[in-house]
Amino acid sequence: MIAGSTLQAADDISSRIPDLGQPENRYFSQNLQALYGRLIYSEFYSNPAFVKNPIIDDYINNLGLRIFANVTDSRYIPRFFVVKEKRINAFAYPGGTIGVHTGLILASQTESELAGVVAHEISHVSQNHIARSIQNSAKQTPLQILSLLAVVAAASSGADAEAIAGTLNLTQGLIAQNSINFTRSQETEADQVGIRLMEKSGFNVTGFRDFFNRLAKSRGSDSLFPIPEMVMSHPKPSTRIAETNSRLTPENSRTVPNSLSYEIVKSLVANEHRQDSVLYKNLVDTFSESGREFDKAIKLYSSNPDAAIEILKNLNNKEFNPDIHLQLAIMQLQKGDQSSALKTVDNALKLFPKNTLLSIFRAERLLEQKQYSLVIEELSQQALISDHPKIHETLATAYTKLDNNIEAYYHISEHYYGIGNYYQAMYQLDNALASPDINEEQARRIQTRYDYIYNELPRKLRDQLIRSNRYPNSRL
Repeated sequence: MIAGSTLQAADDISSRIPDLGQPENRYFSQNLQALYGRLIYSEFYSNPAFVKNPIIDDYINNLGLRIFANVTDSRYIPRFFVVKEKRINAFAYPGGTIGVHTGLILASQTESELAGVVAHEISHVSQNHIARSIQNSAKQTPLQILSLLAVVAAASSGADAEAIAGTLNLTQGLIAQNSINFTRSQETEADQVGIRLMEKSGFNVTGFRDFFNRLAKSRGSDSLFPIPEMVMSHPKPSTRIAETNSRLTPENSRTVPNSLSYEIVKSLVANEHRQDSVLYKNLVDTFSESGREFDKAIKLYSSNPDAAIEILKNLNNKEFNPDIHLQLAIMQLQKGDQSSALKTVDNALKLFPKNTLLSIFRAERLLEQKQYSLVIEELSQQALISDHPKIHETLATAYTKLDNNIEAYYHISEHYYGIGNYYQAMYQLDNALASPDINEEQARRIQTRYDYIYNELPRKLRDQLIRSNRYPNSRL
């Protein structure tokens, strides 16, 4: 008989986990974890494998935040991203920075399966597994720890051995590969807590079990993907399946249909990989009617863009989903029809006011029309409700076109700060402060922002970064 309430075992385990106020975290506090997470995110952001498709990026963040909302007592604002890599994997870094491989999205057959792996990685963050792994490196300097994390980032993004070896050289002999590995007990704990998060987020818990069961059976015989890394480095699939089965209830194992957004993203990811295998076609057959129509449009665009655009126009009349509007506008723009693309987004914004992705797309089209003041007016309002780094990047371009270099420096600095590039964030503010055109009010505001970013870096880490010439100017 399965107990009908909740996952008591997971609750018992999580209650025994020390929080970041414990002595072990003297060396890796929550603030320091958040800082390292931002720095690592910046490394990924500059990597060509980082998926910048706005629909894919927005989806994985919305999915992650939906699950993370059920984490209690967390001081992090998590950030999720997707890496173009066929290996089936996901990974967690300090401060709630979590990456997902496109191979994982393609390998999942339901949204609950994908949510299960994301919940597992979120649990590594919420249970402080990273802090407890890093504490063994407490005698290392902050810069060495950052280099260690960079090695893990390089490996997670699919970098080749030579690139990883080059990163290792930066650690000055630090043997880093095994320093951040999670223990088997931590992996089991992340499974247990992840299942609880899935349940609270409204997903089907059996998705977690089914995913690893399928991966276990596919080892070495799956023609679509390489041998799953998660199967090799995590607890035995049979153990995970038994653990999940022991926690099933009628409530948490009910059928949960895939969202249309999940099907849209899966189609876009498959297109990124030029995926057209029999296995993928079979997966599309399980999509909703609208999901199949979207997938058809994506596949058709390269050979018949007019027909693909017509499919999405008809789909817009059936579904209330901003991603369809945005993809239609993207196709129209790629076809060279800028006026239709702008009209599509303008109509979409009437249905989805203040939607960040639609607003950014519109602003970029207004830039092309040289309506710089209107871009600044609209995106300045959008910046009040969204921290999307593309907002400040676009604002910087608009100010540059108006020859307002002070504000351009400020906003490009905010863009770099948003993606975790502290060097460029301060460097651009330094340019503004050195400008002969700056007035007293601007100087005061920008100096305040400069000091805030400067002081956010712990002194020891800042000093080492300066000595290593990561920050090249004398102001630092």
